[in-house]
Amino acid sequence: DAERIRQLEDALEESEHKLRRETRAKAGAEESLRIAVTTSRSDLAAAHSTAARQTSEMEARLRSAEAAAAAHQQRAAREAGLVTILQQQVRHASSRLESRVQDGMSENEQDSKTQPVAPTARGGAQSHGPLDL
Repeated sequence: DAERIRQLEDALEESEHKLRRETRAKAGAEESLRIAVTTSRSDLAAAHSTAARQTSEMEARLRSAEAAAAAHQQRAAREAGLVTILQQQVRHASSRLESRVQDGMSENEQDSKTQPVAPTARGGAQSHGPLDL
């Protein structure tokens, strides 16, 4: 019986050693898992913060681009208005000039009917003024 008790005590001691090793291994694995979870949470928070910052930067760029586009549209509209005004002024000036030329040509025709044209030194007709073409 003493031999049997000694064998049971040895088996019990071996089981206790095995249980302590497994407990230490389990505690190490739990600590590794705890570290991995903490690291993952930290990485996730950093990624979230980076994404939020990048989103904010992109929104600011978008607002800036929209403001620049609006300013460009306003400038283009003003320039288009100025072009329209200048075109109207050119048409009006052209019309006035054409009218003056027509008036000048009519005056020249009337002058040529009432006054004889004196020859010039080179044998050509004498000038009647700045509207001669």
